[in-house]
Amino acid sequence: MIPIGTIITGIFADKIFDILNKKRNKKYKFKRKSNSLYLSLRYSIFCSIRTILINILIIPLYFFLPIGNLLIFIFINGYFISREFLGNFLIQFHDRNYLKKFFFLRNTELYFVGCAIAFLYTIPIVNFFIPFICNVLFANMILENKIKI
Repeated sequence: MIPIGTIITGIFADKIFDILNKKRNKKYKFKRKSNSLYLSLRYSIFCSIRTILINILIIPLYFFLPIGNLLIFIFINGYFISREFLGNFLIQFHDRNYLKKFFFLRNTELYFVGCAIAFLYTIPIVNFFIPFICNVLFANMILENKIKI
């Protein structure tokens, strides 16, 4: 579900970001790139493939650590969720160096949010709504960013 959510986020990220930005008094100061949809989809597809491959590699851990498999899923996918969903927005406005700096400066906060979202992915029926919730959450994190990069 996480890679599918990432691709869905890549498709709808710009519309959700624009809606949230219009409702704010202080608008986002950066201009969207002309090929933003392409960049967002390319980023989300690349991230989805990476997440699928990593999750395939850790499947044996699920069998050898039956009690810890949920924690393994949450901790590993929490990292990917924090990068993938947020990156879908940032790649539309900034280059990869900006993304790296943003992730470095907000690493701990993003990881804990990613772990919470990964936990929500384990709840049936709720996991269908998580991509939309992630879009809104991460768009607000970008719009509220007060860190100078």
